[in-house]
Amino acid sequence: MKKMTKRSCLSRSLRFAVTLALLIALAMLAACGPHEENPDVGKRTPKTTEGDVCIGIEITKMPTKTEYIYGEKFNPSGLLFNAIYQNGYDGDKGFNASDLDGWSPKTPLTDAVTEVILVFEGFEKAIPISVVAKELKGIEITREPDIKAYSVGDPLDLTGLTVKAEYEEGTVNNETGYIISDKDGRQYAQDTVLDKAVKDLDLTVTLTVGKITKTDVFTVHVDTLIKVQAEDLVAAGGNRPTDKSYTVVTGRSIKDVFKTDCTFTGTGYLGNITKGVQIDFFIYSAEAMKNVELVLIASSTRLDNVNAKMMDCRFNKLYRVFTGEDGEREEVFIGDDVIIKGKPFPPAGSGGNKWTNWADVSFGNIELKRGFNKVSVQSIGSEKDADLSSDRTPNIDRLDVRLSENPDAPVRGDVCTDIVINAQPAKLVYEAGESFSADGIIFDAVYQNGYAGDKNLKADRLTWEPEGALSSADTSVTLIYKGFRKSISITVNQKILASVEITSMPVTTVYTRGAVFSTAGLVVKAVYNEGDNPDVKNYIITDADDNVYTNGTVLNTAGEITLTVSLTIDGVTKSDTFKITVLEDITVQAEAVLAEGEETPADRSYTVISGPKVTKIETGNGAKCVSELGIGNVLDFYIYSKTAAAGVDLILTAAALDRGANMTHDVKFNSLFSIAVDDEVKVIGEDVVIAGRSVGAGERIWFLWTDNFITKVDLNAGYTKISLTCTAKIRDRGDGSLRSANIDKIQIKF
Repeated sequence: MKKMTKRSCLSRSLRFAVTLALLIALAMLAACGPHEENPDVGKRTPKTTEGDVCIGIEITKMPTKTEYIYGEKFNPSGLLFNAIYQNGYDGDKGFNASDLDGWSPKTPLTDAVTEVILVFEGFEKAIPISVVAKELKGIEITREPDIKAYSVGDPLDLTGLTVKAEYEEGTVNNETGYIISDKDGRQYAQDTVLDKAVKDLDLTVTLTVGKITKTDVFTVHVDTLIKVQAEDLVAAGGNRPTDKSYTVVTGRSIKDVFKTDCTFTGTGYLGNITKGVQIDFFIYSAEAMKNVELVLIASSTRLDNVNAKMMDCRFNKLYRVFTGEDGEREEVFIGDDVIIKGKPFPPAGSGGNKWTNWADVSFGNIELKRGFNKVSVQSIGSEKDADLSSDRTPNIDRLDVRLSENPDAPVRGDVCTDIVINAQPAKLVYEAGESFSADGIIFDAVYQNGYAGDKNLKADRLTWEPEGALSSADTSVTLIYKGFRKSISITVNQKILASVEITSMPVTTVYTRGAVFSTAGLVVKAVYNEGDNPDVKNYIITDADDNVYTNGTVLNTAGEITLTVSLTIDGVTKSDTFKITVLEDITVQAEAVLAEGEETPADRSYTVISGPKVTKIETGNGAKCVSELGIGNVLDFYIYSKTAAAGVDLILTAAALDRGANMTHDVKFNSLFSIAVDDEVKVIGEDVVIAGRSVGAGERIWFLWTDNFITKVDLNAGYTKISLTCTAKIRDRGDGSLRSANIDKIQIKF
């Protein structure tokens, strides 16, 4: 669409006469038969529109940039021109670059290009430019592709590949003008199918500028490997395949950990993996394999914003790994040198995402039996961002089972037949009630297959029995390493337990169902005839059904639970009790609206909408939302809770409506809404936003829901009213309309 409407200089009657003459001429020509004698006869004249035919472009201001460096692309910004028409119309003046229909060349410029052709309404005009030849000095792959291991038939994924080019005139950090080929000259691009098994496929990145060519190389592996995608999830207890690898997640619900917002190796990945979560990879192998390598495809999430990169994660601070089922379960030892590599933030335009900077992490070798093999990855901790703010655990994409570099080498560990103690534990004499510690022990492992690499191992490689409180009857401890058991002598002096007292309650006594139990803050005093111990640790915690509670126990039953702290010393047991409350997460859907005249429920959360009329619309996930709140609209969320709770999180699930290109922008919460709790207005800071999002495949821009922490609130026992009032609207950058936000629900998280 042009800036101005062009008006033809022909009068209506003259147009009619011209049109009639043309029709008569065309009819006469059609009657003459074939037109071999005149090749122009019978050619269709392009349809003329407003302003008739453009016959010239008058440049009034050249583009801002007419001098380029080899490899840059032409940019017409700054261009001003007037259009000249056959019929004399002179109203189209002051056009700019956006009015052009195009130009050529649009490809990267070479030093052979001396002019650019501008195109406007079929007319072409050449303008001179100059292109300075760049002298290529070298290239370097500064970041290899995220995925470097494939099965035969997989498409190549170049996500993450970044190439730096050094020119005499300067550095280009994200050069894209290269080609990729193998030693036979076959070229590769994004999604090229890898149809041959090549253990080390060297791919050469070649950049040619003028007469100078430079190269660099990266390597991928194409094998008949087994891949267990993290998203091939089977619910715990669900139907499981008989001949296909799959994954089971325990400790959190699947919906909490399965993510689809950014992934390049499948339909999703696992995130928000917190302490206590376990991922069981069930690996199906059609044949037994003596020695295979376990490789976890994971992404560090530890932010170092100052340096625009992710930080390394030390694997054994985050996970423990086990192989086998039940009685055959064996821990895979992970050394301090196993690292999930943090990578730089992906450069703009690379298609990468910092949350899915996938890295290959090789962490052990095992034997595979025919059929299913179980590998369990258990989250045991987290690491902080560079600014020591957030606790992070890596995202996980899949587990690879790859053929070993040396399949005839013994599997690390194999069957242990002995442990040779080089140094005894530092402590061998205990008081009754204390627990054994192997600190100070140094030992060598002896294996059936002759593997001799496990020397000078320490206490962290052992378990032992008894694990808990020792009694005066205990004269030895059994050390256990990979199923082998060896006893050492100890001495335990007698103590008489008089009583147990909880002197400090746990920090957390109110939970939501599905949360994990914590003993943080719990202090237990033991009173002996021989004196007191103000802070004993070897107690056990049980409920009325004798279920044992430890740090990380998942609380699956809602209600008030009485927990008993018991200590047993030399056959004498004493105890004390405390209570915890387990609540359901409270979710109040915005559309759970009371009808006019409907009786208020006594024990169910609900919503009341007042003010201007609002529209409820489908969100595509089976629920509805409240759409386009107007100024003065109030959503009163009546939240029913069985117990009072102080300082719980108020989360608003909303969709920002300030549109950009394939995304929505963040919107300050207090620029649209106010919040009141039981009619007392809460002050909300400028940093609280309704988050915008990129539009994913199949998503509608109006329903890009995000969970947004708004503030802390205190809940009553019974009903608490939380009022969301629309106080203003903002102008949508997409079409200029005034908009607020779509509201789906609020959540109260304890």
